[in-house]
Amino acid sequence: MIAFSTNVSALLAQSSIQAFYMLKITNSAGIIYRSTTHYANVTLSDGVTYLANSTIISADPPQLSTSVDREIYKITIATNDYLTAEWAPGSPTNTFIADGGVGYTLESRLGFIGAAGVPLTTITDTLLIYKGLVESVSASIKTGDFGDSFIQISGSSPMNSLDMKKFIYLSKETIRKRDATDTCCDQIYQGSSALTLKWGKG
Repeated sequence: MIAFSTNVSALLAQSSIQAFYMLKITNSAGIIYRSTTHYANVTLSDGVTYLANSTIISADPPQLSTSVDREIYKITIATNDYLTAEWAPGSPTNTFIADGGVGYTLESRLGFIGAAGVPLTTITDTLLIYKGLVESVSASIKTGDFGDSFIQISGSSPMNSLDMKKFIYLSKETIRKRDATDTCCDQIYQGSSALTLKWGKG
């Protein structure tokens, strides 16, 4: 269940609100991309400044679902030099496409405009839409009179890893290597003679 702060709850009770997106991508070297759809830079209380650089083309909206599904999260970013763009001032030179981008951390937040007409910058007054790992990255270039280039990034779904299977060989020796006190497989391989097993507390 999503818990809204007092300020956000008060805004959501109004007939109309103003909101904006904030996107951040990080890797082991630090933040490589941060941007907002707000007309001015936004600095949250955690110290991260989101740049009003007009690079966010689209981002999936918040989804309300009663069950966990396999929907992936997608964002589209405009860039003039998608191979070596330094998206965030002071960040390491980013070769996002060349490196594949897979495994980078993607975070998407929704910010709100307060009653005074300025953004709410306390991080608890923002809505975390998505935080996960980048699953795939693709670049596209449109050639025309007004050509453009952009990157589409897909974040992994909550159920992305459920298809992965890891088998454990159940034997006394294997289990003891995991936990020397575990006796669950002490009698798993026995002959065909009758066995009396004691289950539960002794």
